[in-house]
Amino acid sequence: MGRIVFAATLLGYALVPVAALLLLRSTDRELSLILRDAGIATIPMIALALITWRLVWPRWKLVAKVVVHPFLYAILSIFLGAWSILIAWIHQGVLGLGGHIWFSRRHGFTWYAVEDPDRYVALSKAMVSRLDGTPPAPPASET
Repeated sequence: MGRIVFAATLLGYALVPVAALLLLRSTDRELSLILRDAGIATIPMIALALITWRLVWPRWKLVAKVVVHPFLYAILSIFLGAWSILIAWIHQGVLGLGGHIWFSRRHGFTWYAVEDPDRYVALSKAMVSRLDGTPPAPPASET
């Protein structure tokens, strides 16, 4: 299951920029408005990436998010106009930051300054492995 999810994720990361570029070529919406919306929508994601970069696992996911999210927001802007900014900020705030705060509190971290990034990543890996049905790996202290 893990390889299928990984492959689907990579395929999604590859298709979003292609779809955005195709849509940009065929839309009637002014390019400057799309770029404005995508730029404003990307601000929280860039800020959070600068703060939480050491907590993102796997590492390639951080680069992929920074590259793909602006294209995703451009697609939203084409279809929803300036509402794309609100949707993007809600997505980043509620799901991204909210999920991080919930996870941090659940595992005893200070959400704004995670004291042990390695433990945070290990707990994230264990949680993801439980979601896809594979047994969690033993903690580093047990090996």
